[in-house]
Amino acid sequence: MATSNTTHINIICKDGTHFNIPLAIANMIPVIKDLIECIQEDGPIPLCNINGNVFQRIIDYCEANKDGEEQDVLKHYMKNTKYFNNTSVSIIDILNAANFLSIESLINLCCRKIALDMMRGPIEDVQKTVLEMMENSKEAVAAAAADDEEEEEDEEEAGAAAAAAEDE
Repeated sequence: MATSNTTHINIICKDGTHFNIPLAIANMIPVIKDLIECIQEDGPIPLCNINGNVFQRIIDYCEANKDGEEQDVLKHYMKNTKYFNNTSVSIIDILNAANFLSIESLINLCCRKIALDMMRGPIEDVQKTVLEMMENSKEAVAAAAADDEEEEEDEEEAGAAAAAAEDE
């Protein structure tokens, strides 16, 4: 896949979009860097969990941050908030992709953006989604607890029936 003279890496996303990215950018993405080292055959690296429009945002972020200099958190946030202004790509999609690709700085940036937006209050959809997820998890926990109680009652009844059968 990556021989010593390779300068670009081919990536194919979930939606079939192809990217030919520089090796320097590919090496900034831990998952792709590991795949380059492990896979020794020619051909594109498949990213089955990421759409092309989201991966383009990841590439843009990496290109803007390729200098690698350590930045103040606020400067880093202000420099990179433009990646969240596109309505066709949600911040949750970028966060999921960054998590899949193990890009810690982008994960942190996404989380900061979500937290700040929630504190400001204008993103009702994000708040609603978080609250729905919390409610769904509460319902799932309650349902699981109810199932466990039913199983315990069934086991107790079966044990009592077995004990009664032995007594006869």
